[in-house]
Amino acid sequence: MYTKANLAALRVKKDIAELSQHRLNATHASTSIDFPDGTRNLLKLKVGVSMTAGLFEGATFYFILTIPPSYPFHAPTVVCTSRAWHPNIDLHTGLVSLPILTKDWRPVLSINTVVFALQLMFIEPTEHYAVNKPAAAALSSNPDLFREQVRRSLAGGSLFGVQFESHRLAGVADGKGGGHGAAKRKRGFGESMDTEAVQTTLEAMRIQVRRR
Repeated sequence: MYTKANLAALRVKKDIAELSQHRLNATHASTSIDFPDGTRNLLKLKVGVSMTAGLFEGATFYFILTIPPSYPFHAPTVVCTSRAWHPNIDLHTGLVSLPILTKDWRPVLSINTVVFALQLMFIEPTEHYAVNKPAAAALSSNPDLFREQVRRSLAGGSLFGVQFESHRLAGVADGKGGGHGAAKRKRGFGESMDTEAVQTTLEAMRIQVRRR
């Protein structure tokens, strides 16, 4: 007889099979997926999100997805194990706050959807559903300050007494090295990242959910 955990694991296997065939990928983002506990625990995934352009270019962030036994009727819990300066990532616990993980979750959604949402989180940062209030305030009222804060965090600096690990070569914090000159510092959050295609994909996902 199957337990809830067994059924959740079966659904995870199905999700992973779909990921291997048709993984949703935002432009200039890539992902890696692993089971840190091996095949004995399919309800815990490690996801790496690497950005190749945009504000977080050159950075890789790792997340632990904990799948509840009631999956897919309840969403995974997502924790970022890499310290990140982002409105939707708790600076101290790493807990990720996104509507898709709470009020907008539906059983038709999948791990593929969650991974895609994590990519979009770095492509188009938003102050909505913020758990890092200082980051959200900077993004909302002073985007240039937010850009500088992100650059400082990725270069291994500190913000509000919190030390970050370096994702980039030395000199990035002042706009030198790594190809991040003044022109790139002025780039908008979604510029050159095929935002229209991203939004089209999101809308298609919303339509699918409504139809189900």
